[in-house]
Amino acid sequence: MQQTKSGDTLILSGNIDTSAINVDILDLFLKNVTDVKKITFQDTQHIDSSCIALFVAAKRLLKDNFPTIENIPPSMMNLLKLYKIDDWIY
Repeated sequence: MQQTKSGDTLILSGNIDTSAINVDILDLFLKNVTDVKKITFQDTQHIDSSCIALFVAAKRLLKDNFPTIENIPPSMMNLLKLYKIDDWIY
């Protein structure tokens, strides 16, 4: 998983799955997400429920300051609905 900050946007790309996420990646994500207004997906390949874990950790940290999410891949939308957290997006 790659994380790139551009202004007030955090861009996520690559695989966002258990093979790409570890504690260091989580820590970096939480550091990066604290001062952005939006998260966008770009050129993502495989996404699994570990991406949901990133978002849950960020939501716990940021509460009502959780950024908006744009360009959500269909597989991520399915996971958000499965875990019943799609209302964070709408």
